[in-house]
Amino acid sequence: TLKELLDNLVVLIDDHTTYFKANVESLPPKERRIFVTLAELWEPSQAKQVAARCRLQVNTTSSLLKRLVGKGAVTQVGKEGRKHFYQITERLYNIYHLMRLSGKAADRVKALVRFMIPVYGESHVACALASEACHIDGDLRRSFIEGYRIILDQARQKEEIFNNIIESTPKKFFRLAPGREVRLRYAYFIKCESVVKDENGEIIALHCTYDSATKGGKSPDGRKVKATLHWVSAQHAIDAEVRLYDRLFTVENPLSADGDYRDYINPNSVEILQNCKLEPSLQNAKIGEFYQFERKGYFCVDDEKRLIFNRTVTLRDSWAKLQKKGNKK
Repeated sequence: TLKELLDNLVVLIDDHTTYFKANVESLPPKERRIFVTLAELWEPSQAKQVAARCRLQVNTTSSLLKRLVGKGAVTQVGKEGRKHFYQITERLYNIYHLMRLSGKAADRVKALVRFMIPVYGESHVACALASEACHIDGDLRRSFIEGYRIILDQARQKEEIFNNIIESTPKKFFRLAPGREVRLRYAYFIKCESVVKDENGEIIALHCTYDSATKGGKSPDGRKVKATLHWVSAQHAIDAEVRLYDRLFTVENPLSADGDYRDYINPNSVEILQNCKLEPSLQNAKIGEFYQFERKGYFCVDDEKRLIFNRTVTLRDSWAKLQKKGNKK
C-alpha cells in the first residue's frame, strides 16, 4: 500500500540521514546555502532564481553553482540561450530534505508523490492515492487527498502544454512527443509523461517513464514503436564546439543575379554551437579525421586542443520537410 511505501521511504531516509548530513556539512557555507535552496526549489532552476532566494548576486550564485557541478553535488540539466538550469544530482537527498523540512504528514506525502511520479507515472500514482484515501482516516487521509489534488492541478497545467505541442507536431512525426512512446537505441521503450517549461514558456526538460521489460529495444508483448532515438549520456559525454556550415550565398549563382554579389551572402552560413555533448570516444580525435554524427551529418576535426568539429555535409532533414509541408496546408 501507499502507507507502507511511505513508511518504507521514511526508513530509507532515516538510514541515509548520517550520509546526507555529512555530505551537506562538508560544503562551505555559501555552497551549502545554494545546495539547500536548490533542494527546496526541486524543479530545474536558473542561477537568478536561486540567487533571489539566497539573497546573493547572480554572478556569485553562478560561480558557486559551477563549483557544485564540479563536485558532482549539482547537475546542469538544460539551458536556454546562455542561461543554464540546475538541480540536485542526488534526488533522494531532495526527498530527504523536503520530508525533513516539516514534520507534517502532508509534506511527507508530497515528497512521496515526487518520488513515485518519475517511476510509476502521474495517473497510476493519482489512482493509488485516491483509492487508498478511502480506507484510512485522520490527517493521513487528508494528506493523501491533498497529494491527489496536487497531481490533478499539475495535470491541468500540463494539458494546455500537451495540446499545443501535439497540435504543432506533424502527423507523420513519430519521434518523442507528449503521450508517445519511442525506443532509446540499445536501451528501453520510453514514454513522455510531462513537459517542464521555464517562466518564458521554453521547454527545459521532459519527464519520461520507461518499460523495464523492453531492455534491448524489444517488447515481450509484441507492441511496436515507430521511432528509435539516437542519444548521448550527458553524464558521461564530453563537451565540444560544433560549427554548422551552410551555403555561402542565398542564390545558386550570385554573379548572374541583379545587384552586387555581396547582397546575396547568407547571414546564416555558419552557426557555432558551444558545449555540445559528444561520445567520450571522440576525446582523442585528430585533425584530418572525419566522422558521421548519426542523423546530423559528416564532420571533420578543426582543432584538437579545444576540440572543434566542422560540419562538411548535411543529411536529409525529414522534420523540416514535414514542418514545411504542414505550413503549406
